[in-house]
Amino acid sequence: MKYMKILVFVSLLFGTGWYFVSQIQQERETAVIQNLIRLKDQVHVANPPIDDSFSNRVFKKYIEIIDFQKRFLTKEDYQQLEQYRFDLDDQAKEGKLVFFDLSAKLLEQAVSKTERFYKSLLDGDLQLDKMEYLDFEGKHIDWAKDDAALKDRWRKILKYEVLTDVIDALEKQEKDTVNADKPLDSLKLEAIADTKKTFERYFDRLHKVRRSDRFGNYANSMTMVMDPHSNYFSPKEKEDFDINMSGRLEGIGARLSQDKDYIKVVMIIPGGPAWKQKQLEVNDLITKVTQEGGEPMDVKGMRIDDVVKKIRGKKGTKVTLTVKKESGIVQDIEIVRDEVILDEGLAKSLMIQDKNGTKIGYLLLPKFYTNFNSPDGPKCARDVDRELNKLKADGAQAVILDLRNNGGGSLREVVDMAGLFIEKGPVVQVKARKDRPFIYKDRNNAVSYDGPLVVMVNSFSASASEILTAALQDYDRAIIVGGKSTFGKGSVQRFFDLDRMVYNNKIKPLGQVKMTTQKYYRISGQSVQLKGVVPDIQLPDRFAYVKTGEKEYDYALPWDVIAPTKYSQNVYNVSDIKSKLIGLSKSRTDTMHLFNQIDDYAKWYKKTRDESIYPLKLDSLKAKLDKRKEKSKEYRKLMHNFKDLTFKNLDVDTAFIHMDSSRIARNEDWIKRVRKDVYLYETVHIAEDMIKLK
Repeated sequence: MKYMKILVFVSLLFGTGWYFVSQIQQERETAVIQNLIRLKDQVHVANPPIDDSFSNRVFKKYIEIIDFQKRFLTKEDYQQLEQYRFDLDDQAKEGKLVFFDLSAKLLEQAVSKTERFYKSLLDGDLQLDKMEYLDFEGKHIDWAKDDAALKDRWRKILKYEVLTDVIDALEKQEKDTVNADKPLDSLKLEAIADTKKTFERYFDRLHKVRRSDRFGNYANSMTMVMDPHSNYFSPKEKEDFDINMSGRLEGIGARLSQDKDYIKVVMIIPGGPAWKQKQLEVNDLITKVTQEGGEPMDVKGMRIDDVVKKIRGKKGTKVTLTVKKESGIVQDIEIVRDEVILDEGLAKSLMIQDKNGTKIGYLLLPKFYTNFNSPDGPKCARDVDRELNKLKADGAQAVILDLRNNGGGSLREVVDMAGLFIEKGPVVQVKARKDRPFIYKDRNNAVSYDGPLVVMVNSFSASASEILTAALQDYDRAIIVGGKSTFGKGSVQRFFDLDRMVYNNKIKPLGQVKMTTQKYYRISGQSVQLKGVVPDIQLPDRFAYVKTGEKEYDYALPWDVIAPTKYSQNVYNVSDIKSKLIGLSKSRTDTMHLFNQIDDYAKWYKKTRDESIYPLKLDSLKAKLDKRKEKSKEYRKLMHNFKDLTFKNLDVDTAFIHMDSSRIARNEDWIKRVRKDVYLYETVHIAEDMIKLK
């Protein structure tokens, strides 16, 4: 009996042998689930009930996480799990993990089975010359009815991998005239051998997946159906999160997250190597990593911390990322590792002058940064104030504040920054579930800049960017220019240490939960949740016809309204000229061929993004992928210099810029990019209209 207390035998016969789960491990997992529910009851802003509906959502989310493309489980496996669809709420309350244990068993068996599939298939006939199709969207396909059907699905998956390798080899041959005569059959054999190596590594990683990893997926399926920003972090994952937020993972200047089997780019760090290289973008999915002089390593299914180790490296070395773009295009991106240049993430400005001598100040703010540890450290509100004063001193007649791709940051800095443009008053309301709204106010009556103001945003302007933009729009203090809307994240999260909720030290550490505890609201009472901030002037962009931002997430919190707060200001007001500005801009953009081309591209982008079925015949697949690449190249060629505007650094900044050659190069690169920015070009004209009308 003593032995049974120490070790609980869970009778799960896996492909790799008997699977043992210690009693402490089971108690730890039970404690995580039960305390996660307690936290939800205490602090979650929506607090959804734990009932059959909740159980159903958790079931669907978990199945999506563990096998979203239906590559591992058969219909019979799924049906074994489905019997618990409406029991997960009761199991959670009772501290039982029957469903999770079964899912872990079935997944282990499925991994071993499909490993045998891929080996036999690559040694056999993939039917490379047969015309057939593969659908990559799991929602469109049913579970394989049996092992034979699942094996045939794997044949198509492997066939696609081989064909795309052949297409890559053909493209390289076109560029390499020396080795351009290799027979197609040889390329196919090489592609099969490469695919075999890729999947050997893939399954090796799958066999190393820990029970704790699978349990993290199960716990996250519970948090993510509360809202998409609530998450469970195991002790190791919390450590990785802290490292990420501290910037220590910025070897190429990109922040990454796990997205099912892929590693997804969630942020490009201003000033980092990827930012300077310009090809890596937010939402790119990293599929392979290649070290300089080495062979490509497939990273699908790999843990994020393992992928990061492959991407990081010494300054000056090269790494090539193979990424899948949102449009479906696969692209190799070579990046030279370097230190992140921190001053590129700070506020900075230029003076733009038109042919009539009108001066427009341009102020770029990449993020809402602050330094909690040092009062003398960089703070974005103070830096923006400094840039505004420099622009005013140089004769700026209007100011453009660029918040595009600004993912947010410090709430305190938002409030202080709003105060630079308005008299004292409310900026944002924050509300927990049971509390009255708390109003964050600018308490300083001074106004740093009281002239015409235009704010530029896009679908990646989020959180703090949305708070500032919404306040300036509600006060009618600025004209907002952008696409359909900003990101639409109207919630606030906090970390909670689960170890503080239990007394049994033997089962610690349990990890932490990031829980959504509040929503924030505009001073008008409206939430930015889901809807974001809708610009006054909407310009065509490539995301115009697709869901972006918070709307893309399952189980996102709803949009709602609370009571407005009293607000007014007597600085510069755009309410009387807003409709005229909108009309003048529309007249220009309707007749501007470049914007029409962007709109056409946006429609193509929507159509391409929705396509999930690929032909599995070399010529047809190559034609499809080539067409996508050409269309993408056409879009990049649309951007060109606008010669009727001049872009200059302020005289007061010249000495700082010329302190070293790298700073000169970065500055020249920045000016080169803004000269080709069609959105900035139109925004300058909007600012000119404001000057004329007021």
